[in-house]
Formats: sequence, structure tokens, C-alpha cells
Amino acid sequence: MRFESSTAVLPRLLDHLHEKLPVVQIQLMQSGFEQDPLLHYDFEFTTTPIPGNRNFHLLREEILIRYPATQADASNSMIVPDQLAKWPLIMTEPNPLREQVTSLLQQAGIAAHPSFVTGDRQTILGLVRAGQGICFMPQYSWVGVDVAGTEACHFSPKPVFRDIYLSAPAQSMKLPYHAQVAAAIQDYFQGIQKN
Repeated sequence: MRFESSTAVLPRLLDHLHEKLPVVQIQLMQSGFEQDPLLHYDFEFTTTPIPGNRNFHLLREEILIRYPATQADASNSMIVPDQLAKWPLIMTEPNPLREQVTSLLQQAGIAAHPSFVTGDRQTILGLVRAGQGICFMPQYSWVGVDVAGTEACHFSPKPVFRDIYLSAPAQSMKLPYHAQVAAAIQDYFQGIQKN
């Protein structure tokens, strides 16, 4: 399995797969860190469908803005681009989420100059909690991250979403165990949207 970037979903997904398909061996690969550029993978998790592959839509999630609870205004569940300019941005290291957020901000006329960058989601939320800025957080895929002391709001004038796909070479999906793995992965993602 190849991933575009690290994800908090991964440990629980692996637990789910081990429970449902205990005989399947899973090897992980992170995009950009392959030791062999020709190394084969059976599945890839991606934010855009891969042409020529069989692509399964796993998840559509809103990208929420998290800000310190001490600054919370119960009547303000939406933030317009102009309001973002007054807050320092705490952002992830370069990955597809950050690219989407940067593009969104540029379209709104805001230069995305983060005040702090880290790949650790707990650190991001901890800095928001401490009043050091705001962050953009996916609705579902940062499972297990402590959001206490922060408030979520929607981007205005319309919410922003991202999609996550499971992509597999079409010929490999003819193999029964590949279909079973794909079904188990889809089952897991349906479950996280219900919680």
C-alpha cells in the first residue's frame, strides 16, 4: 500500500485489516520515499483518481478551520477569507492537504506564510490550543487527535472539501484477495464517517 503522505487513519486501518483478513501481509510505502521507483504496489491512497487504475471513492470530508477556544464566538461558525488574515497559520509539512489549503488561500488573495510547520498533528492542535494561531483540519481523517481547547468553524462563503480514493491497477482487481482487501478498506472508511 502506498500513501501520498502520513495519515492518522493508518494505524486503525491496519488493525481493521488484520482483524478482517489476518492472512494478508501488508507492506507500506510512502510516496516519494520508494527505494525503487519501479517497485510495484497493489493499492494507493490518493486525493485524485489515478488514470488507468480502478479507483474507489473512500471519503469526502470537509476541511475545517480550528482556532483557540479562548477566542470562540458562539455565533461565528463561519470564517471568511478576510478574517483568516489576522491569524498566524500553523500548517502541516508539504503534502496534498497543505497544497489544497495553500491554493484555497491564494484564490482568496491571502499569502500562505505559516508561522509554524510540523508533520505532527498533536503539535498543530496543541499550538492552536495555546493561542499561537489557527490550522486547517480534515473532518474525519485526523482521527484520534485531541481537539480539546479548540473550536471548529467552516470556511465561508462555502465549505471546502477533499476526497480520498483507493486506487489499484485494474488487472490486479481481478484477483479475489485484492477484491477482499479493497472491500475491507471501504468498510473501514464507511465506519469512520459514522462515528
